[in-house]
Amino acid sequence: MSHTETYVAGKKVFECADFSIRHDQVELENGRLSRREVIFRPFQALLLLLNGENILLRKIERPALGGACLEAPCAPILSGQSPQLAVQGLNLGKEPRSLGILRPSPAILTERVYVFAASMEQPGPDWQAVPLACWEDWVARGQIKDMRLAAALSLLALQNDLEQGAEK
Repeated sequence: MSHTETYVAGKKVFECADFSIRHDQVELENGRLSRREVIFRPFQALLLLLNGENILLRKIERPALGGACLEAPCAPILSGQSPQLAVQGLNLGKEPRSLGILRPSPAILTERVYVFAASMEQPGPDWQAVPLACWEDWVARGQIKDMRLAAALSLLALQNDLEQGAEK
């Protein structure tokens, strides 16, 4: 069964440098009115750094999670900036290739995450190498808590599978 909502009106209720929140009124298919919260965040560029058969991640302290989690480099895309230009500022490796676009939570979040991958030959000591063959297990065991990263790794795996299928 499909579900439709029609936007009626919206009012910005909070704004800061990193995001804003709007309360929307929507009309449901049965005519009832309902309220939705929409979070506006800048679009992001996420870079998967590859080193051989490993993905390179950094431990980042995330107080909302109660500690550190493994993450890939990510940066906001500034107004008027292309995703390719934003990812170049993150790139510590070779020329990045585009893997696709993620919409982490389209029901409430306007954010788009543009995912790229690049090779990094000489990682520094602050990088942790995770075998690409183990990433699904790491997600399942909660060692990768950032679902943007988990989805980006899915895009990488899918593209690798498609490339290997095309070679056969």
